[in-house]
Amino acid sequence: NNFNYEMNKLTIITIVLIFLVVLLTFKSVIIPLILVLLIQCAVYLLMTIIKIMDLKVYYLSLLIVQSILMGATIDYAILFTNYYLESRKNSSIKISLKETYNKSIHTILTSSMIMIIITGVLGFIFTDPAIGEICHIIAIGVTLAVLLILFVLPSIITLFDKYITKKSTT
Repeated sequence: NNFNYEMNKLTIITIVLIFLVVLLTFKSVIIPLILVLLIQCAVYLLMTIIKIMDLKVYYLSLLIVQSILMGATIDYAILFTNYYLESRKNSSIKISLKETYNKSIHTILTSSMIMIIITGVLGFIFTDPAIGEICHIIAIGVTLAVLLILFVLPSIITLFDKYITKKSTT
């Protein structure tokens, strides 16, 4: 019972605070809504995978990992969205997506691969099961978040293009 309460409390606080920061950055309600929900989806997918694989996880590990994932991987989504919005000022959706991938993929993959590899390796090195568990879960969670950012976010941005760019879709 305490876990559900703590997890829900952490989830709500994290979502609200990150939403507010992204809201101030983009000065738009829909962009932070999309980005925060996408990253939270990665967290929920991670919990689903943990359950399916029947991994034994300390609840404190999940609390820590959710905070880290939301804080760290939202940056990748922000970067992607920034490039898209910048490109969209002068180009069509299709060209903007292509330019966005070209400009952001290197940074997103470099940063995320560092996080995935380091936490994945550290998960095997630490003898303390809680620390190793946190590292492994972060590696899986970052992988899920990056996959969603690179393969789902473009579709969502395209779907809501006229609301986030304030121009007709072309």
